Amino acid sequence: MANDSRMQLIIQLKDLASSQLGILENSLKGIGSSVLNLKNAFVGLGAGVALGKITNTFADFDDVMRQVGAVSGATTEELTALTAQAELMGETTRYSAAESADALRLLAMSGLDAAQATAALPGVLQLASSSATDLASSADIATNIMSGLGLSVSDLAQVNDALVATATSSNTTVAELGEAFKNMGALGASSGESVKSLSVVLGVLGNRAIKGGEAGNAVKRMLIQLQNPSAKAAEALNRLNIETKDSEGNFRGLQPILKDLGKAQLDITDSAKIFGLYTANAGVAAANAGADFDILNQKMAQADGTAKRLSTQMEAGLGGALRALNSAWGGLILALGG
Repeated sequence: MANDSRMQLIIQLKDLASSQLGILENSLKGIGSSVLNLKNAFVGLGAGVALGKITNTFADFDDVMRQVGAVSGATTEELTALTAQAELMGETTRYSAAESADALRLLAMSGLDAAQATAALPGVLQLASSSATDLASSADIATNIMSGLGLSVSDLAQVNDALVATATSSNTTVAELGEAFKNMGALGASSGESVKSLSVVLGVLGNRAIKGGEAGNAVKRMLIQLQNPSAKAAEALNRLNIETKDSEGNFRGLQPILKDLGKAQLDITDSAKIFGLYTANAGVAAANAGADFDILNQKMAQADGTAKRLSTQMEAGLGGALRALNSAWGGLILALGG
């Protein structure tokens, strides 16, 4: 019954909005670019307020898009594409065109060119929606990970899925994962680790209250010491019969080595020798994670589409319907302003 009532309310809201938009559309037929004629069309709706809202909304959107163009070095054609993308996202997502434009500005500031920012925008909005993370943070997280792991915009869906799957399966958040990857820097890419494999390690550490920048620094230190161990670390690894490279001399990967250290019953003393004093606790925690790795890896194997699915679910209720209507209304205001 509750679901039926909610659905009925959503339908009524949509019908009401549609009727009001229809009335507004009819009232604007034949209106030219004259400000006077536009004001006359809004007499019954509070002309001054309506015109001011339209003018301010369009001006704000235009200002941000001009910033996007300047920062990204977009050509006239590219700026047109960027503007169309922001408007499309405003019409089809929970985020307004103005919010989408600001996300484009942040992507451009992070170093993406016009084409990359245009392609990345839907993924950034999806990450924000599926993880309840603000747009600025989502843009920062996405670009940091792509840069650190040497990924392209086409990999953004995989990044989103890895982050959201980890955050929903372990005791950490997308924001904390983003901070961890930022602190990790480019070490993940140089080690050949994927965003999924690193996310699993961060999830395992998160379950042991090692999160955010602390977790990122720990994984960074582990990768450094296992790829190029110090004399002290090499001695401890040899004594524990731990191989860090395969028969061809390639790094075996962080997870397999941590599992082997667990089987060798790594203690805090040897962990300090291998990973350093400040990473010793994290080393023991990860090595002794046991089945946690298997559980999170299984979740990761099924992660494809997770971010999109959660984003859709979170917008399926009354709140999502109202946000969609609000974004559509904002799109209409921009159309009038343009």
